[in-house]
Amino acid sequence: MECIITDTQMVSYSQKYKNFIDTNQQCVLFKIKHSSVITNMDALYVQLFHIMDISQSKNLPCVLKDILTLLPEFTAFTIMLKKNIPEDDFDGLIDELQNDVNLILDKGFVAFESKLLNLFAEIEQDDIDFKTLIDNINKCTSEIKNLNTDTILANQSN
Repeated sequence: MECIITDTQMVSYSQKYKNFIDTNQQCVLFKIKHSSVITNMDALYVQLFHIMDISQSKNLPCVLKDILTLLPEFTAFTIMLKKNIPEDDFDGLIDELQNDVNLILDKGFVAFESKLLNLFAEIEQDDIDFKTLIDNINKCTSEIKNLNTDTILANQSN
């Protein structure tokens, strides 16, 4: 039986995000290694997509600064954001979220998914680079200790 989605049955942005995070194999693996990143993303994006869903259902433009200022139901979201980031970063964060909204509205949700997958790849690479750096520091520390020991032994034999 074929399921045909009509305009009134459009899948919400909130559902698209949840489906992507819960079912995409890369997201599932990333969630295992970096659960706190997903938790922080969810804190932002679940609310963002809720705003987008409401905006879409009311056929309104999705301008976050206007929505967060004018609609009292998003006061808690604004307070949470301001509580968790420095005040001077708030406008920058809203601008970045607006860029995500614009990306989705202009290029589709798949473009946003690609952005997240690229972000996950960057985080994974940073993790690898950090581990390599720590290994190199440990090797260097060990070599310095060995060099120091060799110097002490050389001084004792003179």
